Amino acid sequence: MDVIFLQILNGLDKGGAYALIALGLTLTFGTLGVVNFAHGALFMMGAFCAVTIQKILTLSKKIKDESVTFFEAFKEEPYLTIWFGDTGQVIIDYVVPISLLIAIPIMLLVGILMERGLIRFFYKRPHAEQILVTFGLAIVLQEIIKAFYGANPIPISAPEIVSGSASVGSWLGFGDNIIYPWWRLIYLVFTGVTVIGVFSFLNFTTYGMVVRAGMYDSETVGLLGINIERRFTIIFGLAAIVAGMAGVMYTPILPPDYHIGMDFLVLSFVVVVVGGMGAEDYVVKPFSPRVLLARIQNVLRRNKKSIPEEGSSLKCGSLEIHPGRHLALVEGQPVSLTPTEFRILHFLARHPGWVYTRDQIIDATHGENYIVTDRAIDVQIVGLRKKLNESGNLIETVRGIGYRFQGQD
Repeated sequence: MDVIFLQILNGLDKGGAYALIALGLTLTFGTLGVVNFAHGALFMMGAFCAVTIQKILTLSKKIKDESVTFFEAFKEEPYLTIWFGDTGQVIIDYVVPISLLIAIPIMLLVGILMERGLIRFFYKRPHAEQILVTFGLAIVLQEIIKAFYGANPIPISAPEIVSGSASVGSWLGFGDNIIYPWWRLIYLVFTGVTVIGVFSFLNFTTYGMVVRAGMYDSETVGLLGINIERRFTIIFGLAAIVAGMAGVMYTPILPPDYHIGMDFLVLSFVVVVVGGMGAEDYVVKPFSPRVLLARIQNVLRRNKKSIPEEGSSLKCGSLEIHPGRHLALVEGQPVSLTPTEFRILHFLARHPGWVYTRDQIIDATHGENYIVTDRAIDVQIVGLRKKLNESGNLIETVRGIGYRFQGQD
């Protein structure tokens, strides 16, 4: 029983690191639609923020060792202890909490520079290209860290006050045989607080609500005078902060080396895919034969049936669409749709039975030069389904491809 309980704690401990990295991945994919394979490198950079701060705080010089009297001997003494005595030693001892505070603005800056300098140019590119470029960026960052810090792990100690172990068994009535390191318990609490904090930020603050509205319909949010792209950039920076803080806090548990980020990234992606990548049917497929087949079928359909005129009214069961009046009716009652929702509904309804990818829907309803993420289309489709619930589920999800309007032939 003791062994099982300890393994559960170990799983929660390491799962906390995976959860924080997966949280950042979900934020990035949910807002920008970008599959960021460089996210593990952000975890690594956070860990090496702690390594760098430790090197700075432990800068030392040689002084004479007074404890040796038979011959002249020297020892390395940190400048902080020379200048501040015991206070300097306390500062060195708390290198991880200090690094955590310093890493927040650093990782925010890194995230913003990464998004503005590289990621934004790949919003409209296929996921295969996003994976390739971010994976290449991760390798470059790894090699930079390796060049500056070497290939060997660099140990970092937790503060002495929490360097021991807690009697977890006695807390839960299992006896004194179950003990667990204090810092690992702190990491579990830190994970929970971070996840709850990010969730609360996105759901209960004005800034977070605007971001979620931008995910749903960025065009309408932009018409309100809000720079939604800037807010998406900040969200990317927030994802970088989460990954960086996770890396800093994990350094006393696992000494960081240059490939620590990649080690955690793979399983974090598994967590994201199993938990949902922000779209109801999204599984990243760089090359999908089903997409090609759907497009071929659509070409063949063009020879079989004519497409209604763009300005003509459409009717499917209890649903009526009047483009000239910008009006949709369900059982004779008007349905309140945003301009983007109406364009998507009208486009799909004009091509009943045809399967369209998200990129095709974006190009048809927004234009090829307008930046909209795949995630925004998914959210808008969900909204359409809710508003058209009385007329049935007219918009069908074709897994691995996109969407199809189930009209009557």
